[in-house]
Amino acid sequence: RRAEQMYEQLISTNPDNIEYQQKLGDLRRRNGNFDGALELFDKVLAKQPDSIDAKEGKALALLGKSEVKAAGDLLGEVLAKDNTRWRSLNAVGIL
Repeated sequence: RRAEQMYEQLISTNPDNIEYQQKLGDLRRRNGNFDGALELFDKVLAKQPDSIDAKEGKALALLGKSEVKAAGDLLGEVLAKDNTRWRSLNAVGIL
C-alpha cells in the first residue's frame, strides 16, 4: 500500500507521466483493486494505444474481474506482438 501512495504522490505532481501510471496500475491490480487498475491502464492506452505493457496489465485486471472474453481478446493482441511474455502466457493458461 505504501508504494501505491508514493506513486499517487508522483502522479499528482507529474500527471502526464505514463510510466508512473503504468506502475500504479500494476500495483493496484496486484492488490485486488481491479477497477482502479483499469482506470489507469485506460489512461495509458488513450495516450499510447499500442502499449503492450498497458494492454497486458489491462488484460490481467480484466481476468481478475472474471471478464474472460475481454481479457482473452487483449491477451491475444499482446501475444501477437510478443509471444514470450510470461504473464500473458500464464494468463492464457488460466483462461
